[in-house]
Amino acid sequence: MRNRRRVIALVAALVLGIVVAPAAAAAPRFTVLVFSKVNGFHHDSIPAGRRAVTELGAEHGFDVVVSDDAALFTDTGLARFDAVVFNNTNGRDGAILDANQRAAFERYIRAGGGYAGIHAASGTEYDWAWYGRLMGAFFDRHPASQPLKVQVDDRAHPSTRRLPQVWERTEEPYDFRANPRGSVHVLASYDTRSYTGHTMGADHPIAWCQDFEGGRSWYTGLGHDAATYDDPAFRSHILGGIEWAAGAVPGDCGATEDDRYVKTLLDGDTDDPLAMEIDNSGRVFYLQRGGQLNVYDPSKGYSHEAGRFDAFVLHTHGMHGLVLDPHFEDNGYIYVYYSPRTKNVNRLSRVTFDEFTNTVRGEKVLLEFFSQREINAHEGGGMAFDSEGNLYLSTGDNVDPCCAGFAPIDERAGRQNQDAQGTSANTNDLRGKIIRIHPEPDGTYTIPEGNLFPPGTDRTRPEIWVMGLRNPYRLHVDPATGWVYWGEVGPDAQNDDPLRGPMGYDEFNVAKEAGNFGWPMCIGDNRAYVEYDFTTGRSGQPYDCAGGPANDSPNNTGLAELPPAQPSWLAYPYRVSDEWPEMGNGGRLAVGGPTYHYDPELESETKFPEYYDGTTIVADWTRNAMFEVKQDEAGNAVSLNRFLPRGGFLRPIDMEFGPDGSLYVIEWGTNYGGSGRGDPNWDSGIHRIDYVRPGERAPIAKATANPSSGKAPLTVRFTDSSTDPDGHALTHEWDFDGNGTIDSRAADPVHTFTANGTHLARLIVTDPTGRREPVNVKVTVGNTAPKVKIQSPRDGEIFDWGVPIPYRLRATDPDGGVDCAEPLTKGGVGHARQVHAVSRNRGCAGELVPSIVEGHTVDDDLTYVLDASYTDRGRPRLTDRDRVTLQPRRKEAEHHDRSSGVRIVRNSAGGGLVSGVSHGDWVSVTPVNLRNVGSLRFRVASSANGGTIEVRFGAQDGPLLGSAAVPVTGGGQTWTEVTAPVVDPGSTHELFLVARNPGVTGDLFNVDWFEFGPEV
Repeated sequence: MRNRRRVIALVAALVLGIVVAPAAAAAPRFTVLVFSKVNGFHHDSIPAGRRAVTELGAEHGFDVVVSDDAALFTDTGLARFDAVVFNNTNGRDGAILDANQRAAFERYIRAGGGYAGIHAASGTEYDWAWYGRLMGAFFDRHPASQPLKVQVDDRAHPSTRRLPQVWERTEEPYDFRANPRGSVHVLASYDTRSYTGHTMGADHPIAWCQDFEGGRSWYTGLGHDAATYDDPAFRSHILGGIEWAAGAVPGDCGATEDDRYVKTLLDGDTDDPLAMEIDNSGRVFYLQRGGQLNVYDPSKGYSHEAGRFDAFVLHTHGMHGLVLDPHFEDNGYIYVYYSPRTKNVNRLSRVTFDEFTNTVRGEKVLLEFFSQREINAHEGGGMAFDSEGNLYLSTGDNVDPCCAGFAPIDERAGRQNQDAQGTSANTNDLRGKIIRIHPEPDGTYTIPEGNLFPPGTDRTRPEIWVMGLRNPYRLHVDPATGWVYWGEVGPDAQNDDPLRGPMGYDEFNVAKEAGNFGWPMCIGDNRAYVEYDFTTGRSGQPYDCAGGPANDSPNNTGLAELPPAQPSWLAYPYRVSDEWPEMGNGGRLAVGGPTYHYDPELESETKFPEYYDGTTIVADWTRNAMFEVKQDEAGNAVSLNRFLPRGGFLRPIDMEFGPDGSLYVIEWGTNYGGSGRGDPNWDSGIHRIDYVRPGERAPIAKATANPSSGKAPLTVRFTDSSTDPDGHALTHEWDFDGNGTIDSRAADPVHTFTANGTHLARLIVTDPTGRREPVNVKVTVGNTAPKVKIQSPRDGEIFDWGVPIPYRLRATDPDGGVDCAEPLTKGGVGHARQVHAVSRNRGCAGELVPSIVEGHTVDDDLTYVLDASYTDRGRPRLTDRDRVTLQPRRKEAEHHDRSSGVRIVRNSAGGGLVSGVSHGDWVSVTPVNLRNVGSLRFRVASSANGGTIEVRFGAQDGPLLGSAAVPVTGGGQTWTEVTAPVVDPGSTHELFLVARNPGVTGDLFNVDWFEFGPEV
């Protein structure tokens, strides 16, 4: 092509009478092979793909060889190419490469070669597992070509940086057999809201790349139609992919790969950790609910207590938030927000950190406001500074989450704690607000310009910047824009009610200026609640959100006419959201997070990559999940993706980017209540998440002690279970007595403790690159931990609401007898990883009656949880606990725990159902124990095909426990019921429901619910 262009130019010059000296041919930047072999479906766009790559080579200085001859796939044949382009290859009817050719291609990639796959390249070589890993995900199916939107999330990679952030086009939208997110770096995804017929769920990657076994792999699922290859944007897309695959241009292809991140536990000896700040030296200052202010020092590898506040701990009261002064290095100021024990207020104070003593001193109270303590309420607690030195503080509405999950607007006498019109919607009250003040050096504050109400405005507080909030949780100011982001924890109503208003939503919000966010009159995208008379039970008119709702409550001491309500930035309910289905479904607790700004000049091996530049990180505490939110220049949320979908988080409750560009996360732990509610967590902690490259990842330190408690002298065997992501051998340094001296370099040493007390043995593991990670192992000497075991019911058994559940415990104490009057068993309703305690008994046997808590119905995703604990009388006192989770007799199908291939859609009768069920698809529930269960009954519908539901033990291909045939019913919501007799495998397991109809490729049936039948 380049020679032809040169000839044309010479002819033109001769015609014009110009003499041109022939130019020396420039060396090609690189060389690629365009390979389009097909054994099956032949795409009409193959010639267009060949032509496009050839022309791009001529335009951008690289050589292109076009050949479908598989004989080139030898070591010698491939050696000349920097990358191989699989251009709509297809292997529907069999392989396109033989065993020797495959082996040569594997060697080529491992030697540093590149791969670029276009569209049907994912439908190639299904029987070659290595190719599937190289390419990323095999093609499964597709609906018809149609207009749709592509969300371009990577604005830095050469294959996507020139594309529009929302790319509208017509495509044949591929579904894949598995979602590759987490194992590849996703460049772009389909917006599944923009088209129909998809089966993968809301998260639908369509272009990705990865560094693979020494080589490079890039793939795009776009490119079905021939006309696509003349589109300049698409050509830019494949050009950048080919250049990167050939190694000719740089690009980071690890940002969404889970194994590129190392999550390091900095401090696991925590108790109700809530909020943190990181100073410029990397120290982590964090608050614990009970009153402690602790500091983790990375240079020492451990934490110490810097101060303790006299906090009132009950319900949601306690410590709430902290923030370091912008000039902390100079003045040592730390601001804290908490509930003092001696006064019914919430307090904002300043203390000074003394670098010499490593403690805080000199508390100065800046601000106090009334906070009722009669009932469980919301207290907020986010704090942040902006670039002007203004301090932002979020406060909760301080009212009861009452009223069937709708707006708390109960105006009856004596019900002021159920009326947020007196707090959040009260312009003269600081509850349910974001306060904005400017702290002064003398411990006072002034009011900056731009707050919602100018100083002196009648019946207002000048500190208010944002009003109309319920429970604003975790506040962050973007330093680049000054915009304020937070999470907003919403109410519990499961469905809309025309007499009361909308269902409950949690929100992520952003405020660019002062305003009203509507609570308790409005929620979500300015959805209005209905005025409601709790005395008569009569409904009035919806509130005027856009025009400014009226507040005529007798509990309101502020203005009656409120500013117009602002819609939420990103709202989601319990069910799958129509607007943001990527959030999933289940319980809700929105936690606001920081916005990352990539600094190319920052010298840090662990900083987050450029992919996250301008990205806001948010979390849902209940769903154990974190998300990345991409925005446009105006700050509108454009796309939302799960962050580290396979990494796992344990109730993330605060997140901050440190000066090293790493992400710091507080995990609350397994139990909902924490120590403040008598349900302590032993797995809470402060973590750091580093972005690393292969060969640069730190080891993951883990160790155990056996025994971990007992009488002195206590001989303990320590076992190291540390791992290294890069496969490096590790060295070990054990410090048993905490004096900083290495006591053993063995991996699994034995040590005898002679002194009573609690000891923290410390292990540091080091890899050959010098990366070190510590872990502490707790050993208690002087007392042996008791043991408690729930013997009945068994984990996963079936229960009925309102029917007493007998239980039996076995409690033992090696150091003495157990008084059977002391073990405590609590019963609670499990919902979305939370447990709402409803009853408790003491004793080794008894019964508890499962009842549904307010705001929920039998159609919700509920379980019943028994939690047994026993605390001995030794010194120090030790506690053991056991827990079982019971399943309700009837379970909505959409309330499964795991699934493959299916999707959840709306049921015309309300709620959801499992749809898109094809041969081999499955859902699972865990734990399940089929003791006293003789059958499973299913409510099913099938518009065509039908099939069989197989009940299997432990895996989708595990032992068959029973099956039921599903007939064609004539419609996707034309329901019938079928029954599968089942056998009890005799143990607790994960129960799989697998769809079968091997002769059919389309959808088989829908499932509404299933029910465990008793033995006959």
